[in-house]
Amino acid sequence: MRTAGTSSGLDETLRTGEPAFPGIFGAPFFTYVNRDAGARELFDTGMAAFSEPMDALIAGAYPFPRTGTVVDVGGGRGGLLRQVLLHHPDLSGVLFDQQPALREHVLLEPELAGRWRTAPGDFFTSVPAGGDVYVLKHVLHDWDDDHAVRILLSCRRALAPDGRVLVVDSVPSPGNETHPGKALDVAMMTIVTGRERGPAELDTLFARAGLLRTRILPTPTFASIVEAAGSSSKASIR
Repeated sequence: MRTAGTSSGLDETLRTGEPAFPGIFGAPFFTYVNRDAGARELFDTGMAAFSEPMDALIAGAYPFPRTGTVVDVGGGRGGLLRQVLLHHPDLSGVLFDQQPALREHVLLEPELAGRWRTAPGDFFTSVPAGGDVYVLKHVLHDWDDDHAVRILLSCRRALAPDGRVLVVDSVPSPGNETHPGKALDVAMMTIVTGRERGPAELDTLFARAGLLRTRILPTPTFASIVEAAGSSSKASIR
């Protein structure tokens, strides 16, 4: 899958605001990936390799509850969930994604036995209910605002009382300050309809989904952890 070739369409993307990928490959990115088994395998393998060096650092950067259930939404092969469960031995987890990614999951660790399950599905429709923490790592930035809100709404409907939604993405600073998310944003815009979002943009999405940002935590990686709760909770923005 020659995603690097989409950079040749950057000038058109800048003029139109539309990704170059469909014009080069004949279909939107995720349509293309899901209809071609080889492309899907390459995408899942690439995402796992990209994420692996970050997963332990992100898992250690958030104060997960001692007990409860973590749902990794769109979690691919489960590298992040694996690290969360290894860091927190009293938590259980659900890896939620499309079936092709789940078939290659990395959760078969002796230390994790009996503490996880996989669940296939479509996060635009629903996600497994009753979780205490819903993690969206490098998910929202793939989608435009309306689709991102649909994903957040699925999490909001499924969320346990006093639960949290974690958006793990690059969160660029406003203005012209240097930030790795800004370079990533330019690359993303040629491929998909999503983008890297700052705090105010995320707050708008959260409000539309009945959520309220409670804090933003840095990690040792380029990504931040943006925590949100149900807007009816007593949590305040920090």
